[in-house]
Amino acid sequence: MLSRGRKALVAAPLVEVVQLSLVINNLFNDDTVYWTTSTNGAATSAFRPRDNNYNSPARETVPVGFGLKTPINFNLSAAIKL
Repeated sequence: MLSRGRKALVAAPLVEVVQLSLVINNLFNDDTVYWTTSTNGAATSAFRPRDNNYNSPARETVPVGFGLKTPINFNLSAAIKL
């Protein structure tokens, strides 16, 4: 029996929700090189000697802004909500 002013503590049933999330990047493992364009004023092309002949004044334009795609990877996360 409880005395005056005290309240009984009732434990509520714990309802747990588990949320799983799986993110797969570059699923087909595309490893091609991609060429970028400039948005900040940086050069996107350069001149180099044609056929690597530095004695000739002939030059060719080559792209310089390039990148590689991230290889296949995954991220698995779990969240528990009480």
